[in-house]
Amino acid sequence: MFYREVIREKGLYIWLDSEKVSYRPDSVAKIKCNITNMFNRVLQNLSLVFSIEDSLGSVLYKEHVNVGSLDAGEGFYRVFKWVTPECLIRGFIARVKVYEGEKYLAGSTLVFDVVRDMSLVPRYGFFATFAADEDVKSRVDRLARFHINFIQFYDWFEYHGNYTPKLKDYFILRKPVHLDTVREKIRLSRGRGIKCMAYIAIYAVDERIYSKYPEWALRNREGFPLRFADWLYLVNPGRECSFHDFLLEELKRSVESFGWNGIHLDQYGEGWTRDAYWKGRRVDVVRGFIEFINDARRSLNRDVVFNLVDAWPLEAVAREANASFIYIEVWSYETYASLQDLIMKARKLSGKPVVIAAYTDTHEPTVLLLDALIFANQGFRIELGEGNRYLVDPYFPKCRELPKPLENKLQNYYDVITRYEEYIYAPDVSRIYGSGIKILNKNYSYIPKPDTIQIIPYLKGQKAVIIHLINFRGISEMKWKSVQPEPVEERNIILVVPRSVIHTDSLTVHMVEADKSHEPKKLSYKVNGELVEINVPSLKYWDIIILAPPPSRTIQP
Repeated sequence: MFYREVIREKGLYIWLDSEKVSYRPDSVAKIKCNITNMFNRVLQNLSLVFSIEDSLGSVLYKEHVNVGSLDAGEGFYRVFKWVTPECLIRGFIARVKVYEGEKYLAGSTLVFDVVRDMSLVPRYGFFATFAADEDVKSRVDRLARFHINFIQFYDWFEYHGNYTPKLKDYFILRKPVHLDTVREKIRLSRGRGIKCMAYIAIYAVDERIYSKYPEWALRNREGFPLRFADWLYLVNPGRECSFHDFLLEELKRSVESFGWNGIHLDQYGEGWTRDAYWKGRRVDVVRGFIEFINDARRSLNRDVVFNLVDAWPLEAVAREANASFIYIEVWSYETYASLQDLIMKARKLSGKPVVIAAYTDTHEPTVLLLDALIFANQGFRIELGEGNRYLVDPYFPKCRELPKPLENKLQNYYDVITRYEEYIYAPDVSRIYGSGIKILNKNYSYIPKPDTIQIIPYLKGQKAVIIHLINFRGISEMKWKSVQPEPVEERNIILVVPRSVIHTDSLTVHMVEADKSHEPKKLSYKVNGELVEINVPSLKYWDIIILAPPPSRTIQP
């Protein structure tokens, strides 16, 4: 992924990045390395070792470079190239180590992934401000560092129903929009390989559109038009209404003009159209949603995402709509357990990735526990945008700057879900039930419960067992929006796995402390009869334990 890690360690400045968020299989990944001597002396006999590793640390490619000497303040720059392997989704690490003679000076890593289709791992971010004076490049670069590969452009247009604005400067809900900023965010994002999604209301128009086409309006029993917040008019999105074709043509022009990679379709929830009429008869708004989603996908040949507000209408959309992935804005699913059930249900019904929109304050334990719950249940979350800002409200411009400690921990989380995506999100990773995996010396549960460690086990094909541990020790309130205390950090957790679950005779065990680092730690284990016993040294928020066969190391010269 396009990721920049700057290390100023022991007098060295090390800068790593890649040109793309994700690479396709059988393409050339270009990793840029910039090293500057910040010592107050000449560095002699300087060399570096560059390597590409798989998620668990097996070295796939290695290159030695003799740098020679570097004067104080002098730099060295090199672009390394690596041909990516054939795969569906897979995370990798680029690593550089710098030596002076035989002495190790410093090192740095870069997380990136290789995916056949980015909609399989939709790490969704957002843009919600488009002022004339924004530092667009720094915002795009920061989201790329979080491995964001889809970006929703929220309220970027002049008014609902007009998605090819002619003005260069305008306001929407008193928010200034500078059209050149919109275009620059699209240009730079697409340059990094990030997909740009135009936020569009699927069935809402401004007064300026309604006044021309009042026959499009959905109405109540008394014949009055349905309105959202006394501001927008709700219209019939189905094929039976000419608004359907009007909006499709408007979106075609917008895609051609702006270069959108896809469309994010919004609606406002079941209550707004529960009793909707059109031309004097009840209208099936859900049918209209599905017709528009499918026709947009077909006619635009772009990604299409639809907001299932509080999971409505999940069953119909999962079954019949050709959405790129499932997107759910949650409201009534207030507990960790109900949210977990919803993610599992949506994945099962659709067979697609699930992105959750859930709004909280920037309180660190609240955010980290919620993200751990979503990610460990194979979901994604839209929360990060505008560089280092966080969604706290359904009106995206209300986003807030991340506190630096939380920003660093979220960086670790996003590094982890990218590096280990083949062990979290791959289609052959399936949940295990009745496995007998348990903890011997701590309170545990298989669902979110107060004051326990939650165990979420998976089997990857017949090759690996993945066990997520989420720490609810010290947590009594199980509503995810609550202001949570820090969990009580647990140590020396005795995790046992029946040998019948492990489909291999030889085994390696790795642990990832997701809130601390993306680097795996190798754990020892012992076999006690029919049980494999693992000592997990610590758990703060979220650990991942991966039991897999030993790697076969293949190093390209």
